[in-house]
Amino acid sequence: MNVRDLYSTQKRVYELYIKEKFQDALEQALQAAERFPQRATTTSFWIAILYTRLGERERALAILQRAVKEGIWWSEKELKRGLPEAMNTIAERKTFICENGDSAGLYLGTGDGRIFESMDEGDTWRLIAEDMPAIQCLLLVK
Repeated sequence: MNVRDLYSTQKRVYELYIKEKFQDALEQALQAAERFPQRATTTSFWIAILYTRLGERERALAILQRAVKEGIWWSEKELKRGLPEAMNTIAERKTFICENGDSAGLYLGTGDGRIFESMDEGDTWRLIAEDMPAIQCLLLVK
């Protein structure tokens, strides 16, 4: 994978999105999914968002469901696997998940200001920070 090519494609998709040229952005995203299959977490997200913007919500949902089924994204059940019992109810509220891109770590932040880390794809979790500001919404774009 040429990182520079992926970055250029991402830039084009975002520029088209900002200009509200959603169909053109979708075409770029679909091409990116073929060219960069190892970045399916990113491209499936782009594609689902763009289908939503084009009014094709069922198609967007199907993309996301397929990504979960194929293990590209994690299901709620899998995200909760290995969490301390007290976290299961908190995980249903305001949370974020961030994968750092090289599969070395997975992080879960909660609305009550705690951050957990998993180094084994969610099998086990450890608390790495407390008393952080409450997390309302996060979108990480690389």
